[in-house]
Amino acid sequence: MIDRPSSGAAPTRATGRRPDPSAGIPRVFTLLQNLPNPFAVTTTIRFALPVASRVRLEVYDLLGRKVRTLANTFYPPGEHQVEWNRRTADGALASPGLYFYRIDAGQYREKKRMVILP
Repeated sequence: MIDRPSSGAAPTRATGRRPDPSAGIPRVFTLLQNLPNPFAVTTTIRFALPVASRVRLEVYDLLGRKVRTLANTFYPPGEHQVEWNRRTADGALASPGLYFYRIDAGQYREKKRMVILP
């Protein structure tokens, strides 16, 4: 689950409170486990940003060689997702095995593992 700021009491019409515009903004940077994992065809990688950031999301093989850059652009605060179709930078299908994906967003850096099935 992505950590979000608490907005206190739930803003509803019944209470007469105004909705908190920041309620949907995560409080911390988060890189979630890809789903599905393991996968054979495509997988989705989700991440959350508490502030607007330039995001670089890359996939590496077990030997540390970059396989593909999935994102290298500016994202607004909030939750985002990127789908990987198992294609390498040159368009070939990545071989079955263990891979890592890494996010760099501002000062935040995190990596996780994923497995491609035959």
